[in-house]
Amino acid sequence: NFADNHQLVHIAHNLEAQILFTPTGTQDYYPAVCGGLNILTYSATGVTQKILPITNTEIFENFLLVYTGRSHHSGLNNFEVLKLSVERDNNVLEALTKINSIAELLKDAIINNDLKNFPILMQQEYEARIRLTPSFTSPEIERLAKIAKSNGADAIKICGAGGGGCVLIWVNPSHRQKVIKACENENFHCLKTKPVNPM
Repeated sequence: NFADNHQLVHIAHNLEAQILFTPTGTQDYYPAVCGGLNILTYSATGVTQKILPITNTEIFENFLLVYTGRSHHSGLNNFEVLKLSVERDNNVLEALTKINSIAELLKDAIINNDLKNFPILMQQEYEARIRLTPSFTSPEIERLAKIAKSNGADAIKICGAGGGGCVLIWVNPSHRQKVIKACENENFHCLKTKPVNPM
């Protein structure tokens, strides 16, 4: 038995680091453990977690997860960013600062239930993220983004450390089927999955 979710996540990310032989994060584990929409705040004293319901929200309705067909090694991508940060690479530090600012704006939008700028912020986050290292994007991700947006999607978000894997597409329900059809015609796999409420 674990004392709490924080202990479970701590052990899980340490095991991942042992398997991958690279430093790993904890942010991906909290939603998997708890469900719901997780707002995580990292500080000198640890991690605080706020969990919100997600069904019957705009995020739930506009959520489309697509697999690019390309596997990736997320630990290596993240390690490259960590290495460049330690080396004080200006481009990486500026991109990380931008991503942090966007995360704060996204948090405020969620808490205030004011999501009109959500896709704009998602797109800005995508642009900042691919500045971190070229390995965050790939020809598949770029092609998927172009196809999705040309068929009515508003924005995309690279999941995890990118390079492949899955991409989150923000698309209004009125355009959802058109985007799905266009993506699948290009051999991308639209996953039949939705976010879940807190468990």
